[in-house]
Amino acid sequence: MNTMQIVNELLKIEPNLNELYKDKVKTISNYIYTTLRLGFIMRYDKSIGGGYNYCLNSKEK
Repeated sequence: MNTMQIVNELLKIEPNLNELYKDKVKTISNYIYTTLRLGFIMRYDKSIGGGYNYCLNSKEK
């Protein structure tokens, strides 16, 4: 999934995010980056038109 797909899915699951954040894409992108740094997700491909596609990190700990 790319960033916009993740944002759209999160808004479907939690519609209150529309009211909480003025710039939803920028705010959720920051959360995605933090999740990437913590190792929960990983970048696997450059997305068409810029940005990245992400997937869950399947490493067993």
